Amino acid sequence: MGRLFALAVVLTAFWYSPVHAAESQISEEDCRKIQDGSILPKAIPTDVRDQCAALLAAPVATVAAAAASDPCGAPGTGGSVYCWGPWSLLAPAAAGGPAPDTLTAFIELDPRDLFAASSTPEDPVDPPEPPEPSPVLPLGGCAPGSSCGFATIADVSGDGETTLGRFELAPDGTSFVVNAGTDSEIQSAPLTAIFSDRPDGAENMRALGLDDAANPQQVSQVLARVLRQDGTIELSADIWGDANAQTGEGNRGFFTWGTAITEADIDSLSAAGTTLTFTGPMS
Repeated sequence: MGRLFALAVVLTAFWYSPVHAAESQISEEDCRKIQDGSILPKAIPTDVRDQCAALLAAPVATVAAAAASDPCGAPGTGGSVYCWGPWSLLAPAAAGGPAPDTLTAFIELDPRDLFAASSTPEDPVDPPEPPEPSPVLPLGGCAPGSSCGFATIADVSGDGETTLGRFELAPDGTSFVVNAGTDSEIQSAPLTAIFSDRPDGAENMRALGLDDAANPQQVSQVLARVLRQDGTIELSADIWGDANAQTGEGNRGFFTWGTAITEADIDSLSAAGTTLTFTGPMS
């Protein structure tokens, strides 16, 4: 009753006082008593009721104002990407606050030298030169399985230019011919071949011949290493010569001759796992 009496005195003073309601001493607790009916509404002047209504509404306005300036201040914002909810005292907002209205202007920066070098277009590169064609054999190749040979041809006096030509040796070593069927053909005189063994399994052949033993006009010779099979020369290489028996003028050179292997022979050797090895000086 004492509290209600004091409130009544205050309300009476407020009623008769010309001072504005904002300057009254009415507390929020007294206004709540008026609001919940502890004091009969008819006993409360209209201005007092309005003042209490404004007083009790102030916290709501404050919350609304705070929510407008702070996105985490309004109720139910704990799940916002801009807020940490109950953890706001421990860390700043997850997104660092709302996005600005305008974005920062983009600053053009030079790329690092490493990337600049790899991305800088290079001058057009000329297409690579086509590979050189395989050299054309001056005398062609050998037919598989056939007798085939080649020789150098040099003037005996040493004044002429050395050329290349075809070379054929008789399978028994009794004759040879250089550039057969051409204007520069050199046909040897009949030869007598003598064979001697060599330590490497081949044989040495010395073949010498005269066109006429009584009155020789032509002399021919072959000094070569040979491989024979059943008395037939399969391979031969080294020196040949042919000259005028009276003046000594003529030609000479090196040669290689043999029977070219066939594809069937190569297949047979491959199937047998045969290994071919070259050793020593090559003519």
